[in-house]
Amino acid sequence: MRNLKFSLDVQANALLCPNPTEWFERSYLQENIVDNFRTVPGVKESTKIAHNTFGNLIQTAGCSWNATDTELDAEDIDVCKFDVMVQVCQYDLESSFVSQNMLKGDANWQESEFLAYYWSELQAKVAEELQILRWNGDVAATPSTNPLNKCDGYLVKLEDTTNYPGVKELDSFTDLQFDKDNIVDVLAGLIALLPEATISNQNNVRIYMSASNAFAYQLATLGLNHNFNYTGELALTFAGFKIAVQPGMSNDYVVIANKNSLVYAFDGEGDEKNLKIVNMSDTTAEPIMRTRIGMKAGFHILDEGNEVAYAKVGA
Repeated sequence: MRNLKFSLDVQANALLCPNPTEWFERSYLQENIVDNFRTVPGVKESTKIAHNTFGNLIQTAGCSWNATDTELDAEDIDVCKFDVMVQVCQYDLESSFVSQNMLKGDANWQESEFLAYYWSELQAKVAEELQILRWNGDVAATPSTNPLNKCDGYLVKLEDTTNYPGVKELDSFTDLQFDKDNIVDVLAGLIALLPEATISNQNNVRIYMSASNAFAYQLATLGLNHNFNYTGELALTFAGFKIAVQPGMSNDYVVIANKNSLVYAFDGEGDEKNLKIVNMSDTTAEPIMRTRIGMKAGFHILDEGNEVAYAKVGA
């Protein structure tokens, strides 16, 4: 029989590192991502998503064999590779963060206090940039320093008729912007572009729009929504279809889709070892703290079922 002793004392250096699983979850999976997209975790380079297509299965009973055609196919899904690189001079740290704490009379300032703030702000900024890339990313964006050219987002692929022929555009919309006078007609027109089977399954359909366009929709329906006027805000819906407000999405587009047709692939399982700060004074004698994090994410459209449609403002 062995007597085991456990200590609840936390070493100081343990406070300097965030929980890797929690940090990457919050960076990759922002609020409502799982509810509004098809997420595929654990993709380090590429993978395949299978989809089957069947012919008419129900036939007249009889002794003869009359099989229907079945198409087995798969969609290739890959990810873009990113590096998050941050550098902080220790002199800047001491002249800003430490002095602010000392002004409060805090003589027991700990390095872990700054790093908790540092990791939290870094995670929020990474999540924000991923939101922007998700919709507005374009590898052809110039110049080379353009933050959007790291990966193609959904909007670029919506207009790629060669690779995504099943995506439909609301050609009748030619206005120069979405506003309270046209947004309702746009949404009705987009729904009409979807197959009947998709429309009947409202739980899986999402309407994606920017916060500005969502506000235009609220203004358009304000007079009809007495609960909003007098008792508070309700969940955004249009004719039973959920509206998913997308931070970072362009005001020039409104998208409707079966949420499983918009794929969000990411790694997240093998990135934990990258989450650390290196004090360069211990190696190159530079008073610098550096962070370098490798991440992977990709945004794809499955258009085989013609379940994705969009409206775009006129030129």
